[in-house]
Amino acid sequence: MKKVLLIVLVYSFPLLLSALSGCNNCKSDPIPFAISNYKIYLGDAEKEDQYVYPPDTIAANDTIDFKKLSIAITSTQRSVTLHSSAKSGSEAWACDPTVIPADEIKSITVTSSAAYNSTLPPGIHLSPVLSIARKGSPQEAFSDFDTTPDRPAYESYSIRLAQAPENSGLHRFTVKIDLLNGQTFTNTAAPVYIRK
Repeated sequence: MKKVLLIVLVYSFPLLLSALSGCNNCKSDPIPFAISNYKIYLGDAEKEDQYVYPPDTIAANDTIDFKKLSIAITSTQRSVTLHSSAKSGSEAWACDPTVIPADEIKSITVTSSAAYNSTLPPGIHLSPVLSIARKGSPQEAFSDFDTTPDRPAYESYSIRLAQAPENSGLHRFTVKIDLLNGQTFTNTAAPVYIRK
């Protein structure tokens, strides 16, 4: 049995070595992905990955400090393939190709069911008190994001409250995402008590 294992290792070593060196030289064309859906989740940014939550990590009517709340936006994607057809069957890549967004964000609007302060009544876009980041990037002022042209529709975002509400209270956030291709996704989170 040991001889068989040794023979397999000796003969498979060159194949393994070529696969590893192939990743260093991988120059496959980028593959675009499109957004099928966006969903939102509320999370405690100090306890969890601030971008992706399997279920909500904050239950309905939980209390959280405004600095810790993260509204995570995650997507369902389509048209992403990890192999392509070739004349001789299926073509495999030595490493995963670069995946790029095919859609662009027209706008992201975040509103609350309650007044945030005297200038932001219920139903008004909370842009002045928000920050946003896509996965792998730092938070930036939402107003800067709003004015950036050609915003690719990435797979996930984290929206944070950058300023305390005027009063502690119950908020139910609604996020509306419009893509340049005409698709619209609207999600309303469970109510959460924001502590200033």
